[in-house]
Amino acid sequence: MSSHLQPRRSWEFRPALASDVGGLVALHQRVFDRTISREHWIWKLGARGPGANVWIAEKGGRPIFQYAGIPVRFRHFGSDCWAMIDVDTMTDPDFRRQGLLTQGAAKAYADWKNVGFAFSVGLPNEQWGSRAAALGWARVGILRWWVRWLDPVRMIAARLALPWAKAPRTSAGDRDHGFDTAPVLQSEQIGELWNLIEQDGVVRDSSWFRWRYLGGVPKWNVVGAWQSGRLAGAAAFHLDGNRECLSGIIGEVVGTRFQGLRVLLRRCCNDLRALGAVRVAMLIHPGTRLEEAALATGFLPRRASFSVEAVDLGGGLPLTAHFQGGDFDTV
Repeated sequence: MSSHLQPRRSWEFRPALASDVGGLVALHQRVFDRTISREHWIWKLGARGPGANVWIAEKGGRPIFQYAGIPVRFRHFGSDCWAMIDVDTMTDPDFRRQGLLTQGAAKAYADWKNVGFAFSVGLPNEQWGSRAAALGWARVGILRWWVRWLDPVRMIAARLALPWAKAPRTSAGDRDHGFDTAPVLQSEQIGELWNLIEQDGVVRDSSWFRWRYLGGVPKWNVVGAWQSGRLAGAAAFHLDGNRECLSGIIGEVVGTRFQGLRVLLRRCCNDLRALGAVRVAMLIHPGTRLEEAALATGFLPRRASFSVEAVDLGGGLPLTAHFQGGDFDTV
């Protein structure tokens, strides 16, 4: 009997244990053909909220499936709740089309709902096919790529293997339109910034910046914009060295004023240029003030985008949320 006619078996699913991490790192390499470290897996998927955030199935003593989420605090219709960011769904190639995704996701959703998660949100890719709709995923937003070219001449020189002059370094402190910009070294400096912003979305407080960027694997650079001695905005960026030409990625930018967002974007671009980047990319939710600030700072939109989708686990869909690239693991 051909494999596609064989009956689908019912798998046993369980929460991942510390002893499973090595096997899950190996599964990541097999599924995505991309190596991650044990430290990266622990930083990203180590338990941070209520309940088990990683569910697996195993065969012959090794993991063959993972359904995982990152627990986050989320401001949802004006109140804070627990939400799950769906990431790194993995099925061993030898065990695909046997019901693992459908059964594993259903098991995870039931458990997450039971412990109080309001919804799960993520970026299902085309490999999910019809399973996304069958599992209850619905679109709640869009993230579009915006790009600013920092030095086209250097890009051409890099592709032709020609030498170019190193870009000048920016000063450690920048003053622009009444804002002072400088690196943020302690997440506590972010303090009450998030409470001043008051918008639905991932709670971007000091604990978020500490985990996601300052303590991330790999770590990010975080810069702040101060006005009259008070932090008015923060941005996170890093250098992506996995491309033919060095590119910069901005994970997110938050601020209380439009001009502050422009100043932060400009500072990120200057710092990335000094590090050798020839372009900077970021994901932006359409219709937001950040989109306007990006346009005013020389960024241009690209066609490429992600559909942000969510599964209601009892708390309602996050239809009023403002998403950024740093919410997910695409940057």
